Amino acid sequence: MFKVISVAFLVVAAMNAVVPAMGHGHVTIPPSRQERCQKREVPGCGNIQWEPQSVEAKKGSFRCDGGGDRFHELADEALWADHFLVVPPGVDSLNMTWVLTTAHRTQSWEYFVLTQNNTLLLSVQAFNTIPANPTTQLVPLKGIKGKHTILARWSIGDTENAFYACIDLFVEGKPTSISTSTSTSTSTFTSTSTSTSTSTLDPPRNTPPSIPGPPRFTPPCLSPKFRCMSCKLKDAMILLEAA
Repeated sequence: MFKVISVAFLVVAAMNAVVPAMGHGHVTIPPSRQERCQKREVPGCGNIQWEPQSVEAKKGSFRCDGGGDRFHELADEALWADHFLVVPPGVDSLNMTWVLTTAHRTQSWEYFVLTQNNTLLLSVQAFNTIPANPTTQLVPLKGIKGKHTILARWSIGDTENAFYACIDLFVEGKPTSISTSTSTSTSTFTSTSTSTSTSTLDPPRNTPPSIPGPPRFTPPCLSPKFRCMSCKLKDAMILLEAA
């Protein structure tokens, strides 16, 4: 009887216990909003600072909190208004790196500029494969300038959910038409993000091949090792014969 009561007590306790979320993944480079919260760079973040990898919600959202029931601070634009990361001129793409605490089968990775039309920057189909950890994609910026928020969306292959992360960037240069602000940023992104570039090789020149001439004959006694008159005389005779 004692054993039965003990087992029943454990079952009830387990049902009522608060189990911490088994986080799954978020963007760490460039630092996403939840990554910056974890690093205490932005005040007032709430519970996301303890589990930045747990922004999970239904697929298809364009909200930084995924539209779920938690972490609404991530979608509070007033909280993030002064926390944009500066991207220097000349950078036309960025490596976006996800750190995964659980590598789910993946449907796709998508990156959007949050605008009225939510401009798609990159979509990578994963065909239900299990990704590496970490996972990095090179995301083109497509010429955007000024202040922009990039939404990274990791859609899971075998569930209805996706994971969300937003990255706030200030791309230096003349603001593009889809920019929502032109004010300067107070933070600087100094990560080793790379831009794509191509090297141009000069075309080969049509230079005719050089034709080697006859070998030059050098008498041995004209070298510094031989200074005797007899050798020089012999060399002179050989030169006369060759002429």
